[in-house]
Amino acid sequence: MAQRHLLSRKDIRRLIRSLGEKGYDITRLKQYERVEVVRYRELRGVTIYVFENIPTIITLEDKRYGLITLPCLIGLLKGVISWKKKVFVDRGGAIRIVNGADVMVPGIKAIEGEFDKNEIVVVYDLESKIPIAVGISLMSSKEILTSKKGRAIKNFHYANDKIMKLLAYSYGL
Repeated sequence: MAQRHLLSRKDIRRLIRSLGEKGYDITRLKQYERVEVVRYRELRGVTIYVFENIPTIITLEDKRYGLITLPCLIGLLKGVISWKKKVFVDRGGAIRIVNGADVMVPGIKAIEGEFDKNEIVVVYDLESKIPIAVGISLMSSKEILTSKKGRAIKNFHYANDKIMKLLAYSYGL
């Protein structure tokens, strides 16, 4: 069961401005006039912002990091939003990551964009170039390139998570 409400135009402008300040590419977001806020009872502390029926932004509460604002995998796939800090993982890592595993250094085969520790990073499958997860970096991009082992990214939103399952059901994806 979900609670839903539409944002006013003023609130949409405020949301988009806030996203721009957090580093999101807001160019495409400015064209949308209908933004719905969705909260599922099954997902405590999670809010989903749906731009013209496309789930685009997720906010979630985490004990360690506080309130986190993440791009939704669906919004990334549909091109509604983009993120410049990316890592690309091999097939072996991708299989584990889509089921919730954190991203390990040995599985990372390429990095696009520089990032520091504790920044949002989108994880892509190297072969298909499809986003499979969104997380927070536990190392900087430079540390990842020089490391041989360890956890590189804490996985917060992934292809087979409860958020994606509820969105797929709700939006017929």
